[in-house]
Amino acid sequence: MLLRELEPEKYWSFPSSYSKEKRELELNHMIDSGDFFIQLKTDGNYSAFICDFDGDKRIISRGKSTVTKEYGRLEDKLFFFDAVAAAFDKPTRIMGEIWYEGGIDRNVGSVLRASSEKSKSIQSEEYYNSIFSQIKFSPKDRRDIKNNEFRNKELRWRIFDVWYYDGEDLMKTPWIERQKYVKAAAERINNPLVTYVPYEPMDESFYDKLAEVFKAGGEGFVAYRKNGYPEPGKRTAHKTLKIKQELENLIDCFIIGTEPAVQAYTGKELGSWSYWQDTRTGEKIRGEYFEDYQLGKSIQPISKGFYYNWPGAIYVGVYDNSHQIIKLCKVAGLTEDFKTELRDNYNDWHMCPVVIGGMALSDANGLSIRHPYLKSIRKGDISPEDCTLSKILAQE
Repeated sequence: MLLRELEPEKYWSFPSSYSKEKRELELNHMIDSGDFFIQLKTDGNYSAFICDFDGDKRIISRGKSTVTKEYGRLEDKLFFFDAVAAAFDKPTRIMGEIWYEGGIDRNVGSVLRASSEKSKSIQSEEYYNSIFSQIKFSPKDRRDIKNNEFRNKELRWRIFDVWYYDGEDLMKTPWIERQKYVKAAAERINNPLVTYVPYEPMDESFYDKLAEVFKAGGEGFVAYRKNGYPEPGKRTAHKTLKIKQELENLIDCFIIGTEPAVQAYTGKELGSWSYWQDTRTGEKIRGEYFEDYQLGKSIQPISKGFYYNWPGAIYVGVYDNSHQIIKLCKVAGLTEDFKTELRDNYNDWHMCPVVIGGMALSDANGLSIRHPYLKSIRKGDISPEDCTLSKILAQE
């Protein structure tokens, strides 16, 4: 298998059912065991540099393209790629986060989703000026480039793991030994846009370190079991742990709208998938049509939610001090029964109080809750009048 075909490993997180006390008990056990170390978590986009067995060099994203079925390619959008590629000529796979100083993942993602010329033009005014006469940007593109809040700031890369290093196979090498390759890779690349994330012991100073990270607006840590080795595509419980700042209290809010389900099916069960659409007529059909799809017939797989006209998510809001409704966030991960209820009887659920949990409040672009989830429905329990912004701010 080529190195570019390996799936990224996934970090384990505490299940939402874990109480605060149970999370702390688990963390204390990890500290006392001495079996873990931690890395500062960067709020950016996962990426991997590959120098493959066939000599191909690229930087890939976490997700695969629905068109090419390959991991997205990012090298043409990154000014540091040439330095990384020049440093390695033998099989190498280095993982890192693409990030912006002072930014979060959505800031990075918006730049990486642009075309290579537009992406680099956002990052460098000098580059923009050098290609302006050659590339005919649309008026919208020119506005996007000039108005981007991170205009003239180049994307950076923080290395956090290495699976192959200049021909050396590290797939059976534990983290405690791989950590030296993380630092070595950054030093070998020797580019100001490329750094590495150092490993630290997870010891009695852990909570003090965590408090400092949160106080500075950081995202948290990732803990690694010292004897763990790479397991592409897996999420092994208690081998890694994302330690993020969660809301101390759950939030009361109310439903103010829904978002339609995405149309495209992007899962891994295409061969046995049952939900399809005739691309000529738009008719939705159900059954075993994978062979027809492979033969090039006018048919495409669609998501189950799109087939049933379910909402993909709800929007929730609260009242501000002027009794105006403000949108708080979008919440996905709804049960199929609740989606059906929202589809068939939305008027009964509009302004219904619910309880959500999620990640820490962020003021990078105003009030927001990251990775929100629906905890419970409080229909008939509390009034929408009880769902206020002032209650949320009092929790900070």
